[in-house]
Amino acid sequence: MAPNAAGGEEELNSEVGRRIRAFVVEEILFEDPGHSSIDEDGPLLALLDSFGIMRLVTFLEEEMGIQVEDGDITADHFRTIADVERFVSGKAGPG
Repeated sequence: MAPNAAGGEEELNSEVGRRIRAFVVEEILFEDPGHSSIDEDGPLLALLDSFGIMRLVTFLEEEMGIQVEDGDITADHFRTIADVERFVSGKAGPG
């Protein structure tokens, strides 16, 4: 579980989190079976090189319908799957 602003915990939005996790595991980490069970708070940046991050950004733009600016590509937004989901949710706005 990821901490929320109120100090409690929140679950990943099941659909968005699953889609992000599936993309990372199936399309970026597919050659490393040891990472097939990456969890929402696992260290994503430790597993991705710059090409992997750019592939993830392209996926987010194309599949999640958001625009990722250069300044958005920070450790705070891409440290874990949960961070990426919060970033996507913030960019997508209420809905």
